[in-house]
Parts: sequence; structure tokens; C-alpha cells
Amino acid sequence: MNRSWIRRKLTILLLGVIIVGCAGVLPVRDVDNQPIVTASGKPPAADNVQKAIIRAGSQLNMRMSVVRPGVILATYSPRSDFTAVMEVTYDSKAYSIHYKSSDGLNYDPQAHTIHKNYNSWVSNLQKRIDNELLAL
Repeated sequence: MNRSWIRRKLTILLLGVIIVGCAGVLPVRDVDNQPIVTASGKPPAADNVQKAIIRAGSQLNMRMSVVRPGVILATYSPRSDFTAVMEVTYDSKAYSIHYKSSDGLNYDPQAHTIHKNYNSWVSNLQKRIDNELLAL
């Protein structure tokens, strides 16, 4: 085989690895002031909102820890090498989900980017919270 052909193949392979590696990192998705919608249309009591958020996270195998009224930490560790911590703040009208910390997810604080799976976990949590709140 000629060296030019081998170099060309290695260059293409290296570019492919770089492109695939970059595609796995996205801007961090936060949820800001998501309105709380209930079946009755009335604002729920804060303790009912807290319980709904805890149920939603627990259904997704997240460890839910109440920091204080209005603040819950959702910790998700689908594997031993990945951990994401999201801060859920709430009142009777709205809730928010913000990035708190992570391990093994390539978080870049300067670019505010993270492994793409993190955003799907936030989306799943948001959907579950919305469903739990709608049942109130």
C-alpha cells in the first residue's frame, strides 16, 4: 500500500472522530418559569407542588432531596460514571429546572455545554412534572 493512501485514510478517520466527539456536546438546557397547570385550573398548594415534583423525579429513578421549601435537588446517576444534579425551584405558579453540577458529562462552564444526554434527562423530568401537576 502506498503511504499517501494510508495518510488520507488516517486523516479521514481522525476528522470523523473529532466530528462525532463534538456532536455529543450541546448547550445546557434549562427550564425557566414553566407555568403550573392543574386539572382544576386553580393554583395548587406549595406542598402539593413539592410532592408532585418528587413523584415525577422518583419515577425517573432520580434521587430527590428537599433543600428547603421551594427548592429540590434532583440527582440522576444512570451509570456509575455519569451523575447530573439539577436544581428545581418552584412556587404555586411556576417551576424552573437549572443545572447544578455533574460528573462525567463533559460540562464546560465557559461554553455552558454538556453531554447531549443531560438535555434529554431535563426534558423527561419536565414532562413528568407537568403530568404530575396536571393531576392535581
